[in-house]
Amino acid sequence: MIYKMDVFHERTLLRVRQLDQQMITLDSQGVVAVTENSNVMNRIDGNENKTSLEFLAVGQKIKVFTETLQESIPWVANAVKLEVLSSGTLENEEPILKGINPDLTGKFQGTKKVAMDGKEFTVIAIGSLELQQFPQVSEVNLIQNNQMMIWRLDGTTYHKVTLDSLPVGKQVSVTLMDRLGYPGDTPINGEILEIIFLAD
Repeated sequence: MIYKMDVFHERTLLRVRQLDQQMITLDSQGVVAVTENSNVMNRIDGNENKTSLEFLAVGQKIKVFTETLQESIPWVANAVKLEVLSSGTLENEEPILKGINPDLTGKFQGTKKVAMDGKEFTVIAIGSLELQQFPQVSEVNLIQNNQMMIWRLDGTTYHKVTLDSLPVGKQVSVTLMDRLGYPGDTPINGEILEIIFLAD
């Protein structure tokens, strides 16, 4: 699934995340480079129709056929062919990943401002962590200008909410776009893609 796009003159970089495996490591996060030489195919309706780079959007599920794969974290691949399997989610007012394979799940403990190296960060505290990827982490330092999305799930409907309205003590699912440091750091520096919590 595409969760971030950086469009340049000669190529488009897609930040993607696989949905078919549990997020125990960061191996399922990667960057796909798409150029004018890449075959972009629209298969949303079951047919296969050639389309352009402008058709790509955040939230689409895609299948990528690569020319080369650089084994790094995140991995980097050059796309020979890219098949778009579903439409995007943001225009439908839905989360990108809907809490699938989150990096952190636990109880929201609130926020605070901290200063480090002359810069101010917002710290989100998560308690009662349930995943093993970051076993010792209880806080996430947001990098400056982080534009995360926060959602409340009512039944099967998602509603956008603000960080100020996030209730303390509620179970949340946190998906990181990027993180700095190493598993086990407390706190970690990261950029949050989205937070989902269950409404009463």
